[in-house]
Amino acid sequence: MWMVLATFVAFLTMVGVNELLFRASEHVPGINWVYLPAGVRLLATLLFGFSGAVGLLLAAWCVNFWYFLGSPRFQCNK
Repeated sequence: MWMVLATFVAFLTMVGVNELLFRASEHVPGINWVYLPAGVRLLATLLFGFSGAVGLLLAAWCVNFWYFLGSPRFQCNK
């Protein structure tokens, strides 16, 4: 259980750091040229296996909700 939580926190932290450091290098909103959480994905699956994959799945759901449903720049204006 702690491996799932560690992966979840590490991935969300790296997404936040990535947003702070590389917002200026966005190709399109939400897609950066440098993506730091990719390293967390690799390490989590190599070190924690299935538990790391579950943590990544939960974190990815949260990030997708944050990007696509919670952010006003992705919402349709009528």
